[in-house]
Amino acid sequence: LAYNQLEDVPPLHGQRFLSLVTLQGNRLKSLQALIDALDRCPVLRSLELAPNPATEQKANYTLTLIKSFPSLVAVDGLPVPAEDKVAAQNFFSADEAQLLAIRHAVLGDEHTDSCGDERVRLE
Repeated sequence: LAYNQLEDVPPLHGQRFLSLVTLQGNRLKSLQALIDALDRCPVLRSLELAPNPATEQKANYTLTLIKSFPSLVAVDGLPVPAEDKVAAQNFFSADEAQLLAIRHAVLGDEHTDSCGDERVRLE
C-alpha cells in the first residue's frame, strides 16, 4: 500500500497473521487512526510508515508504535532494540509490573541493580 496517496487505512480487523505493513509515502495524518486500524494484528512485526504527515507531526512516533504493537521488531526498516521497547514503556508511564516483565524478558532472571553492585533475582 506504499505510495498510493492514501489518507486513511481501513480497519484490518481479523488479519491475525498480518506481519508486515508498508504504508510509506502516503498522506496519512493521524497516527492514532493507523493504530486503531491495526489494533487487532497481534503478530505485526514490521511497520514501514515514514514518510507520512503523521510521522512528521508527532515527536517520538516510533515509541508510540512500539508501545502500541509490542510484537514489532522493525519500524521504518530499522530494527527495534530491546532498549527502545523499555523506553516506550517508560515514556508512556508504564507501571512497575510492566517494566519488570520487560526487564525480565530482555535480561533474563537476573539483572544488575541501578547501582551496578548486586545481582538481583526477579520474581
